[in-house]
Amino acid sequence: MAKAMLAAVAALTVATGVMAAPVTEVAFPKPRIHPESLSVDKAGTLYIGSAADGTIWRAKANESTASVFIDPAKSGLVTILGVYADDRAGLLYVCSMGNRTDPAEVRDKASAIRTFDLKTGATRGNYQMPAGAKNLCNDFAVGRDGTVYVAETIGGGIVRLKKGASAADAWLYDDGLKGADGIAFDADGKTLYVSSVSTGRIFRTGVKADGSAEPLVELSPSRKFAGADGLRYLSPGKFLISENAATGGIAVVTPKGDTVDVHNLAGGQGGTTSAVPRGGRAWGVIAKLSQRNSAEDPGPFTVYSVPIN
Repeated sequence: MAKAMLAAVAALTVATGVMAAPVTEVAFPKPRIHPESLSVDKAGTLYIGSAADGTIWRAKANESTASVFIDPAKSGLVTILGVYADDRAGLLYVCSMGNRTDPAEVRDKASAIRTFDLKTGATRGNYQMPAGAKNLCNDFAVGRDGTVYVAETIGGGIVRLKKGASAADAWLYDDGLKGADGIAFDADGKTLYVSSVSTGRIFRTGVKADGSAEPLVELSPSRKFAGADGLRYLSPGKFLISENAATGGIAVVTPKGDTVDVHNLAGGQGGTTSAVPRGGRAWGVIAKLSQRNSAEDPGPFTVYSVPIN
């Protein structure tokens, strides 16, 4: 009897140990998905957008394999760039774009801010970008009042979708913002940072009391960025930046006045297009967009992670 009880305890201990093993990577059960952006909600669920076919994938905390959350056959999404989970609004914001081979009017309509229910995946809203396909919705930041700010890459600026508005509008445009990609608010919900994927520059602006933009200020990083892509809030005064160049990875950036300290995270992989914090680790994806239409097999895609230190 005693031996049987000890064996049962040992088996339970082993089983518990296996179940408690931390997940440090998320796999996809489908090839060629080319994940470009990801976001995380307060429960630790990851949301990943496919630039290849418009699928939105989801992986809950401690899940090592992602599953389809929003099927493009139902949503009509074709290509996805930025995704952003907004717990307060209960919405998932998605940057939609069309195929380059589509007629102009189709591409204009597809170039939009789409919103979906964060729990069910049901469609909630569709807001065309102000200049249609001449704008590129790339990523999101949400202010304290629920207003959404969008990094617009082609024109080089920030598009705004006010809470409750029926249409998006151009909020801030500047030659320095050409290639705008990463965008994130600090803890105050007013100070806004924007990075350019094409120039490697990073800027600070903010939201005035009347809703207009503070003057745009370029910041000097401690080292040159290697393809500054996604930018996400980490903690007050700190952000994660993903760098999509072959020499890139994931770094913690800390603005100090008009300068930015850049601290590389060990294990970051070149080509990272988006990274978010979860459970003391930075989780990143590599889109491999240059291989999207290639006959060459791009290999498996994962959400990888590295410790934040």
